[in-house]
Amino acid sequence: MRVLGDRKDFDPVFSGLNKNSALFKDAQGVIDKLKNDVIVGERIKYRQIPKYYKKRHGIDNAYHVYLPDGMRLVYSITNYQGEKTAFLMELADHKSYDRRFNY
Repeated sequence: MRVLGDRKDFDPVFSGLNKNSALFKDAQGVIDKLKNDVIVGERIKYRQIPKYYKKRHGIDNAYHVYLPDGMRLVYSITNYQGEKTAFLMELADHKSYDRRFNY
């Protein structure tokens, strides 16, 4: 499966991680599993997917993965240019994640 990251909400955070940190290694592990067509994390019920993701990305499914240091990785499985794609929408700390999901 192809794996792409959102340029605004995912890529800057992921590229800024210390490559030796547990957070980076776990996030990279999630990416590697997704590349091998393995669904990781928990599915988010459609009605609980924030409008931000639905409107910005036009998605109808989402998953979240709990990572070290209270971080959350949120992604969707889509069809991009005819290829099954895991679209990494956001890598956020717990507080930002709670705000996004209105918890």
